[in-house]
Amino acid sequence: NRILLLEATAGRRKLDSIEVASLHAKHALETGLTALALGEADQAVASLNESIDRSPARSVGHIAIVNAARTAKIDALLALGRPRDAELLAHELLAAQITVLPPGHRWIAATRSALGESLYLQGRGEEAEPLLVSSDAMLSAALRSESELVRASRRRLDELTRRLGRPVRATPELPPLTAERRAVDNTDKN
Repeated sequence: NRILLLEATAGRRKLDSIEVASLHAKHALETGLTALALGEADQAVASLNESIDRSPARSVGHIAIVNAARTAKIDALLALGRPRDAELLAHELLAAQITVLPPGHRWIAATRSALGESLYLQGRGEEAEPLLVSSDAMLSAALRSESELVRASRRRLDELTRRLGRPVRATPELPPLTAERRAVDNTDKN
């Protein structure tokens, strides 16, 4: 509704089209994240692509929106059984992240974790292991254990450990992640 209102009143209020485009990008991101959470990976990829394409480069939240959309798209590609595509996108995202984020940032660590998963799903466990171990250590040090990023990292590391035939470390069972906690994960500073 806010998007429709802004579009309808843009002429009167002299709104910059960047604000409207940014709202469209945020809406597409939310739609993509919802579709991914519901297990609708194809719909998620389409919405996340729309978010990436519509986010205006000059908008305030551009980097965060595009980062979130690309990260979720990697997860959607993995859910679709397309680890090679996920690997390529993870490499592209890492290249962008390391130019704008400080070393050790949680977004970089989360992308390295997803890259590790894409590698082990392609049977490249030896390449995946250092990525998963280092990203899990960085995320665990930077965020709370109930963080979605930490949970995903631990799940990936445990899965690789099982695939390599090693004992999996015991971790306490955590309650399901709420939408509110997920929002905090995306806005907390590292």
